[in-house]
Parts: sequence; C-alpha cells; structure tokens
Amino acid sequence: MNMSAGWDMASPGYWHEDEAGAQMNERLLGGFALRPIALAGFMGVGKSSVGALLADALGLKFFDVDHVIEERCAMSVQDLFAERGEPEFRALERSTVGEILDKGRSVIALGGGAFVDSDTREMLLKRSLVIHLHLPWREMRGVIESLDQGRPVLQGKTLAQIYDLYLQRLHAYREAHFRVTVPRTSPEEGARSVMEILERLQESSGHPPGSDGSVDEGIGGVP
Repeated sequence: MNMSAGWDMASPGYWHEDEAGAQMNERLLGGFALRPIALAGFMGVGKSSVGALLADALGLKFFDVDHVIEERCAMSVQDLFAERGEPEFRALERSTVGEILDKGRSVIALGGGAFVDSDTREMLLKRSLVIHLHLPWREMRGVIESLDQGRPVLQGKTLAQIYDLYLQRLHAYREAHFRVTVPRTSPEEGARSVMEILERLQESSGHPPGSDGSVDEGIGGVP
C-alpha cells in the first residue's frame, strides 16, 4: 500500500485496510514513535549516509554497526570474516545490535546481512522501528562495480551470484516495518523520505520525531 511517493508499509501483516482497523493502525504507528530507528538494506544503498543525516536532523546518536564492531575488535569486517568465519561474525553482530538498542533511542545503520539473521531480525522488529532502504536491481547493478571489493560477501562472486544474494536478502528485508526507495545519488532525499515516516508517527502518537521535540526544517541544507 503506497502511502506517499517515497515510502510504504513493507509488511502487509502490520497494516489494516478496512475502516474497523483504522484505530489499530494508529496504535501500531504510535507504538513505534519512541523506538530506536534501524536502517536495513543491501550493501551500497546508502544506509550510513542516510543514517548520519537523519541522526543529525533528529538530534540523536548515530551508530554504524560495522564500524562499532571494527573499533571493538580492532579488525576490519573483512578480516573478521576471514579469521573467525561468518557464523561467529553474525553472533558478534547480534550482540552488538542488542547493546546499541539498550542505549535507548538512536539511529542505527545495519550491515547488509544483519537483518537476514533471524535472531537479529526478531530482536530488531520487537525493539526498534526498522526501515528498509531499497534500491531496485536495475539501479543496484550499476553500483556493484563501485562497491569496495573488500566486502566479504562479494569475494569471488559474479554479477549473477550477487543478484541471487540480492534476492535472498530482499526476502528478509520485506519484513521491515517500512520501506523507502532511495535515490543512490541523493542521501538527502532518502533521509527526507524517512522523515516523512517519522512525522506520520508523530501525528499518530503525539511524541516528537526527535529527542527534544524539534525537527530540522531541512536535511543537508535542502528544505
């Protein structure tokens, strides 16, 4: 169900079309208003860029999960994958996400595979507002070559194999509470679309989008 030009409710089970469900819709929206905001999506869609702009506009702390892990372990994600393997990395990622959620309301940029892990996904859906930043494959494929080839899940993969990975992850991303289609060249536009969601939540709950009741009039200098 499209609710504006840039975003929609991603999970059909969360939204009720009939008039009798209208009040339930408002309760669902209001319940998200004070949760941490977690940005999910495929690598290269701009989660970190959009997240940093959004956190600045809202006056909230910003956490990039991959960067938090790298600082804690004094190792790159690529080296962690190589030395410890993906299962151990996902466990570390899961515990890191949990610790960030414990810190209270913030903006969180997830690694591309974090929301695919079922335990991490369940935790995020229960404790945060999950927004899927989506880039259609026809645009995503043009981004692939510019991605850092040090990304572990890209190592040795053909474009066809990366497309298969994209589809696999898209299945998990569809469980996010909202989906925003973001222009790859404009993180400001992506952040504005997320702000539209937060403003809708504010209207439904009476809680402010930011930590102090204010919303910047523009993101990245654009009103």
